[in-house]
Amino acid sequence: MKKYNIIIWETYSTMGGGQKVSLDILDALKDKYRCIFFVPEEGDLTGNLRARGIEYKILPIGSYSDGRKGLKDILTIGLFFPGVLMTAYRHVKKNRISLIYSNSSRSFIWSSIIGRLLSIPVIWHVHNFVADNKTLFILNRLGKIGSVRKVIFVSRAVKEQFPLLKDKAEIIYNGLNIGRFMKGGSGADNKNKLSVPPSVKIISTISWISRPKKTEIFLKAVPYVLNRYGGAHFLVVGGVKKGHENYHASLLKLVRKLGITDHVTFTGQRNDISDLLKSIHINCVTSLETYSLTIPESYCFGVPVIGPDTGGPVELIKDRETGLIYKFGNEKDLAEKICLLLGNKELHAVMSRNCKAAAREFDVAKFDDSIRAAVWRIID
Repeated sequence: MKKYNIIIWETYSTMGGGQKVSLDILDALKDKYRCIFFVPEEGDLTGNLRARGIEYKILPIGSYSDGRKGLKDILTIGLFFPGVLMTAYRHVKKNRISLIYSNSSRSFIWSSIIGRLLSIPVIWHVHNFVADNKTLFILNRLGKIGSVRKVIFVSRAVKEQFPLLKDKAEIIYNGLNIGRFMKGGSGADNKNKLSVPPSVKIISTISWISRPKKTEIFLKAVPYVLNRYGGAHFLVVGGVKKGHENYHASLLKLVRKLGITDHVTFTGQRNDISDLLKSIHINCVTSLETYSLTIPESYCFGVPVIGPDTGGPVELIKDRETGLIYKFGNEKDLAEKICLLLGNKELHAVMSRNCKAAAREFDVAKFDDSIRAAVWRIID
């Protein structure tokens, strides 16, 4: 049987949520297809690929702003556009690629043009909201060309940004390898390592530290909670995203200003999230997300999640069953929801049981089947 060649185009080399999904896509396809990655530089992602024995091509695309694009971004894409297009074109042609799986919006333009030039089908996998209206206008129309055969969205919330592509759209929620994720230590010594007394409840937020994650909302909620429940400690879990060092500094300054230094710990980047979740009482999502992997990860350990009333979390959190929904951007409402779970042991216990049951809905096997079916329908 012929083994088709597929490019998986990734535009970050760090290991964020999108890159974890790219490895899940790889796992779903690698037994039947030869998968080759495009990546912008060496990093944690390429380390994972080398460990798995997967081919990859370094394809620098330039550095761009998160969110709305400015003049610098326009100049950067103008500088890199011809080189990226020609290098990718040659590599795709040389390796007789049968499908380009574009896993990042930053690669959508190049992948669709190359697909058109070489008559190769393209799949877009959309993970993020597009904050820039000009970019969104272009992508809605570019996605209409024939080479783009399928557009996969991680939630209904992000699909709504692409009304012109509804005939190509499919929603596939990100999967989680529950068995692999839940392996690890007992978590018994976490509080000791964090200098948190055993009786103190830990409330966390888990994400990259970057301005779009709005960690300041979480921190501003802390004093309101402490006024009612002194036995709580707050964790900010995640590394500082490149280019957001000043934002990190502003968060540290805010902690000092609020007088909550003794009640907040910045853990930095952690590779033991599953172990850490065993000691967490409540997890919070404070940003506008299309999907938040920390929600099903929290569910695995019976940790209720408090999330905003907009974006993907609304689809993942069953209000008052697996967590609570608060008014996006409102730290007082977030604090009220935290206090509700801290003060109601019975409600927390019921939610915890519901979370463990709900985790099964996100098992990676369902994701794998959906990805394989989408690819198979296009190239087989």
